[in-house]
Amino acid sequence: MAWQYPFNVDVTTHTGQDEILSLWSTAELAIGQAAWIMKMTHEEFIALAKERGVSPPSEELVASKYAELDARMKPLARTGVRRQARELVSEAFEQTRRGHGYLTFLHRKAQDANLRIASIFYAAAQTEVDRAIKALAIAMTHIDDAKRAEAEANDGYAETSARVLEGLDPVVKRPDYYLIGIGDGPVFDYVNPTSVHDILWSWSAGFLTAEAAQGMLGIEPNDSLDQHARNHGIPIPTEEALTPEHAALILGDEPVKGDLTFQVRRRIKSGRLNSLRRNDVEARRLFEERQNTLLAEIATTSGADE
Repeated sequence: MAWQYPFNVDVTTHTGQDEILSLWSTAELAIGQAAWIMKMTHEEFIALAKERGVSPPSEELVASKYAELDARMKPLARTGVRRQARELVSEAFEQTRRGHGYLTFLHRKAQDANLRIASIFYAAAQTEVDRAIKALAIAMTHIDDAKRAEAEANDGYAETSARVLEGLDPVVKRPDYYLIGIGDGPVFDYVNPTSVHDILWSWSAGFLTAEAAQGMLGIEPNDSLDQHARNHGIPIPTEEALTPEHAALILGDEPVKGDLTFQVRRRIKSGRLNSLRRNDVEARRLFEERQNTLLAEIATTSGADE
């Protein structure tokens, strides 16, 4: 479909231009996308199509393509929304559970200080938070049950469901195409970028230094990454990323099996580290320090009470 088409056709050649015109004529590309790839205005693109004798797609064909795309996207969108809901509820569950621990800590502090009224209020708050934790746990169970039920309903696959397509050219893998976070499919991996697009996007998003990106792309140090990024439609970063080793030192990490960057990569994969830019790394360090201090106070108080 049009939204998946990788734009790596050489439109400076007659053959490349004909390919884009053909895709537009068969409604695989919208006119806006086609004109953008060809670096033309809509009027220039239409004029070129007339010159080459290429007809615009019929309304029926466009409607058919949109209906096909809609049919394909709805299940993916539903899966994506469900997964997002599950993640949000799970995050709320963990935050609420931590909040319960903080309330327990404050309740004990109030009891130790003989603050009777404050102790009553903290106890009441704990009760409400307990209810919230149970409700969130039930919500996660319902979401998981709905996912299983939908999967079981979709398992009704019969021989008549198969459709054999013959006489087609083999699929050629395009090097710069990468699907990002749709449904249960692949999600962009900043830790292990592979294609040119992945590497440039990781650099743009602050997960690769310019030197690392240049090395992975195999280009000379004096060859600017900016032009490569512009060629792929990727924004230029406004701040240079730190190396994973530098970030690990700032975060105070210890090597895991000799790998100093292990915990850094885990934070990136789990979404706990927004980028390897200094501000994001420093913010994460401060957050973890506060969290560890509070957890230590709770553990000390809990041990003393026992």
